[in-house]
Parts: sequence; structure tokens; C-alpha cells
Amino acid sequence: MADVLSQDAIDAMVAQAAPPPPAGGPEGADSLSSVVQLTGPDFAPSGVQTVSPAPAAPAAVPAKVNEALAELKECIGRMEADIGGVIAREKMMSGSSSDLAELKERTEQLAASFASLTGGIQTVSQHLEGTPGYGAKSTFVCAHCQTQGKVAVPATCTQCGTQTWLGWFPQQ
Repeated sequence: MADVLSQDAIDAMVAQAAPPPPAGGPEGADSLSSVVQLTGPDFAPSGVQTVSPAPAAPAAVPAKVNEALAELKECIGRMEADIGGVIAREKMMSGSSSDLAELKERTEQLAASFASLTGGIQTVSQHLEGTPGYGAKSTFVCAHCQTQGKVAVPATCTQCGTQTWLGWFPQQ
């Protein structure tokens, strides 16, 4: 257990460490003035380190440093925005693997439908090419007047027998 000192022992220790009163000062200075002297800037008991005063306030930051800091802040802001966009795209892509499979399946279905339609168009074209009037508008030239593309064929109603002409006639 630590030793307990009496007030008289503490006062004696303080009196021994106190510097002598200043010359011309009053004789028998009270203990309060001794304490004030002990706590002054010149008091440094042995074993105690003195602390240096705080440094003066730093000099003003040069304008170039402020500009560089502003540019860095802007750059960091752009980078954060870019990273946010990348994260958003990654989230969009990571959750869509099933969507991609569905899209691939639908694309394959559409490709098959397109191939079927193309085949049907080719079949109809082949059948039309076998008819006598196929391409008549673009290939017919009259042997008498040399007119091109003005051609008509007779058409007969099979109900009543009325006959008419179908084709490309000159404008009147």
C-alpha cells in the first residue's frame, strides 16, 4: 500500500523545492505565493520533461495546392460515378442469365419462323414463274408499236360468262 504523507511533510517538500524569494521581495512570503512560483514557467523539478510550446499556425496553403486538391476531388467523384455504373451493369448482368437463355430460345424460334417464311415465299415465286403471265409487265414488248409493259389478258366470269380485260393499260 502507498505511504500517506501528512500535510506538514508535503509543505516541507514544497519549501525545499521552492526557489528563494526574489530580491527586494517581502520577507516571509506566504505559502500561496510559493505555490504560484512553483507553477510558473521556470519551475522544472528533476525527472519531469518540459513540453515545447505549440508550433505557430501553419502558413496559408498555396493556391496551386488548393487547385490540385479540387481536381483530385473532381476526379474521385468521376471515379465513384464510374464505379457505380459498373456495379449497376454488373448487377443487371448477373441477374439476367435466365433472361439471356430465354432470349436465346426466342431468337432461335424467330430464326426458324423466318426460315419457314422465306421457304414459303420461294415456293410461291417458283409457282408464279411457271405461269404464262409471269413477268409480262416488265418483259412484254408489242410487236406492232414497240410499247413496253402495256399488256392485258381476257378474264371471263365463270358464273355468267361475261368477259373483261385485266392488265396494264395506257393512261388516257
